[in-house]
Amino acid sequence: MAPAGLSPSSEAGASPPARSRTISISGFDLQSLKSGSEIQAAFRVLNQEEDRVNAELSQLLARHSLIESQLRHLSTSVPQLQGVQHEAEKLSALISTTAQLAQGVSSKVKQLDLAKNRVSECQQRVNDLIDLKLCSDGVQSALQDEDYEQAAAHLHRFLAMDEALLKLTASEMQDEGGAMHDASRLDQALKTLHQAEKTVAEVVALKFDEAVQAEDLASIERFFKIFPLINLHDMGLEKFTVYLREKCDRQSERILAEFAQKRALKSKVSRVRDALYKSSSTGHQDKIEAKELDHVLSEMVLLQARSEMYYKFIRKRVTTDVEVSSDDETTKKTKLGAMEKLIVSSGLCHGIQLLLSDYILLEDYFMSQNIQKAMSSDAISPSDGLTSAMLDDVFFLVKKCVQRAVSSQNVDGVCAVVNNACGILEQDLCGLLQGQLRMGIPSGYMDQAYNVIQTSLQQGKLHANDTEKQRLAFLTALNNADCARDYVSRLSKSLNQDISNMVYNRSQHDKDKVDNCLTGFIASSDKLKSVLDMGIQQLRQTVVKPRIKPWIESFVCHDIDENLFSEYEANDPFIQTFILNLDGLLGSFKKSLTEQNYDELVAILTTEVTLQLEKVVLKSKFSRLGGLQFDREVRSLVSFLTSITTWSIRDKFTRLTLMGTVLNLETVGEMTDVWDSSWKLTQTEIKQVLGLRTDFKPEDIKRLRL
Repeated sequence: MAPAGLSPSSEAGASPPARSRTISISGFDLQSLKSGSEIQAAFRVLNQEEDRVNAELSQLLARHSLIESQLRHLSTSVPQLQGVQHEAEKLSALISTTAQLAQGVSSKVKQLDLAKNRVSECQQRVNDLIDLKLCSDGVQSALQDEDYEQAAAHLHRFLAMDEALLKLTASEMQDEGGAMHDASRLDQALKTLHQAEKTVAEVVALKFDEAVQAEDLASIERFFKIFPLINLHDMGLEKFTVYLREKCDRQSERILAEFAQKRALKSKVSRVRDALYKSSSTGHQDKIEAKELDHVLSEMVLLQARSEMYYKFIRKRVTTDVEVSSDDETTKKTKLGAMEKLIVSSGLCHGIQLLLSDYILLEDYFMSQNIQKAMSSDAISPSDGLTSAMLDDVFFLVKKCVQRAVSSQNVDGVCAVVNNACGILEQDLCGLLQGQLRMGIPSGYMDQAYNVIQTSLQQGKLHANDTEKQRLAFLTALNNADCARDYVSRLSKSLNQDISNMVYNRSQHDKDKVDNCLTGFIASSDKLKSVLDMGIQQLRQTVVKPRIKPWIESFVCHDIDENLFSEYEANDPFIQTFILNLDGLLGSFKKSLTEQNYDELVAILTTEVTLQLEKVVLKSKFSRLGGLQFDREVRSLVSFLTSITTWSIRDKFTRLTLMGTVLNLETVGEMTDVWDSSWKLTQTEIKQVLGLRTDFKPEDIKRLRL
């Protein structure tokens, strides 16, 4: 079969076409086909193309019937479309006719509505003219009878009229002629009503003031209702609010005066002032007991809380009205500022401020006297046996007083009581603990004697002498200082939450004031920390340092050979005894100190051990095996101290550990391999430690460059 597109003449060897003409089929240039394989490839491509074209023709022929069916359907729909078009044209004409008719009807309705409105306006003008005459006559009659409600009703009807329209009517009546008399009467009625309006306003304002002076509630209510009828809403509200404010002030003054009288408040305040500020030479016969003030203080706080609730109600209602009535922020601030000035200048506020000053004085006296009484007790707390029972009493009283102040909802009162409480903690409590710690702890063999003393005291076999009492007082004061810091922290967190809830909706100024006063607890905690540090340092100077130094001085020479190294490995002559002594010293305090203080003791002991041990090491001589032995001893010491405390003490042994590393080197040259710039030993100290090795040459050490 010849390839598609090739004529028979070309197969029969017809002469080829001119060289300039190129025939290309399906990407093949027929002039370029030279071999049978190329012709076969072209033939296969042409066959594939033929198959594709045949397939497309088959698909088109298969859709022939569908296309004919759709055409027949369209031909049947043409008459229907013509009918639809005709109906649509008829509907459009009908809608146009209806629209024209509706427009005509609506224009007539508008004309009728306009006529109706004009008739209504005419009727209103007629009614106003009639009512104007009635109001003019009626207001005069009512004023003569002193019937101010009726006069106000006539004026209210007059004020509801459009006066400009009435004047226009009078002008029109004058222009028409023959109605001059009616126009004159209308002007006279307007003049009469305006004069009556002024008269009624003056009389009602005067009568209202007289009713307020006489405290005639019925008359006050009667004349207050007249103000809106004559368009004096603001004047009426202002006068009535002034009356209410003065009434509230009188009632509050009466309540506060009654309270002061029933509770003999002036007498109590005077006696407290005498007790606080006058000399003790006057005697204590008239001194007031703190417990007498407890109930009075609670009632004073209740009065303050009720006044704060009243202020909150006023602020909430006024703020809501201001927010609704105005969008301008400046106007809002001005109105709210005026409200605050009214509150501050009120009699209730003045009375509460006086009550607050008395409350602060009495609360301070109550707190200080009870705390002084609690601190006079030196009984050991039964709960832990480490602190004084007075510690719980002191902080119970502080918390009680501050929480009572918080319940008053008065920011100034809370801040004053918090400041007084912090002052008592810093001066009285810290002063007591500081005085007990300054007495010091008796020196001696504490680790041997203290356990015996404690056991004997607990079993009742031994009565404490002065030395034993002093030791017990020192350790108890040290524990009290530590626990007091924890109490202050917990008290501060608890009160911070309560006070934050109290000032949640208050001004930023009040919030800042409260935050500032709460920082007083931080100052109290810092003062207790300084007292605690002083006690710890006394413990170091009296107990730790005198014992550590002789133990460290038993440090043996480490210039040893293999025989001594083996012997030391089995029975070390220094570190075992040293650890045993440390364990005995610390063990004597473990049950006598709080966990925090015990860790502090371990820390200062560790610091002292490292300082003393460094000094001894720098005075000794070491062999290679001696350096290895020293490294073991340091590791044993670190392991022991780590096991008895919750704190990390490895960093305190960093220098000693590095010394052990240096002393454990085989040659001086190895130093350059192990040295790092982060070492806590200087180059001079490293060379000094290397000089402790008896087998290292001084010239090698001198040549060392790090």
